Amino acid sequence: RELLKLLSKPSVKALLSVHDTVAQKNYDPVLPPMPEDIDDEEDSVKIIRLVKNREPLGATIKKDEHTGAITVARIMRGGAADRSGLIHVGDELREVNGIPVEDKRPEEIIQILAQSQGAITFKIIPGIKEETPSKEGKMFIKALFDYNPNEDKAIPCREAGLSFKKGDILQIMSQDDATWWQAKHEGDANPRAGLIPSKHFQERRLALRRPEILVQPLKVSNRKSYE
Repeated sequence: RELLKLLSKPSVKALLSVHDTVAQKNYDPVLPPMPEDIDDEEDSVKIIRLVKNREPLGATIKKDEHTGAITVARIMRGGAADRSGLIHVGDELREVNGIPVEDKRPEEIIQILAQSQGAITFKIIPGIKEETPSKEGKMFIKALFDYNPNEDKAIPCREAGLSFKKGDILQIMSQDDATWWQAKHEGDANPRAGLIPSKHFQERRLALRRPEILVQPLKVSNRKSYE
């Protein structure tokens, strides 16, 4: 009777249900079969499938001005691409869901990704440069100004930007890029980071504005703020 009572608990029933599902390999969603038209001579080509729901992929791309190749420019910490460990900075993107991307602009590829749900198939040529594994950032900063990526003309991808207000506490997740750091709000349950201007870049932008302010030095002689 004690055993029956124990096995009748909802938590134990859920555990047994999960065990049965895993044992039967009844996973969801069901991925489509691998394409059969892969060139055997393309040893360096990788076929990658990621399951994406409504969250962004968490990667930015750029077009090489000389070769025209579409490459991965940045992997956002905590995003779907980062968690998969399959896509890296420098990888060349050839196809998305069977659609060639050589003649497309990055904006068109982003639109294809935004409209895709479920399993997304990438055909990729791995980059030569290998990334060194990085740990989650433990540095915290306090914002001294308001920031809206939609109003920043310099940001490489507005959709990847992180908005914040003066006084917000941000956790820096990556400083790999000297111009654009990756950060998230302290305590945010969403693991995906967003782009913010680095300290050096923001200070340099403010320094470029100071000649206009110094026209009236008496009014700002004691001011020390980021504005």
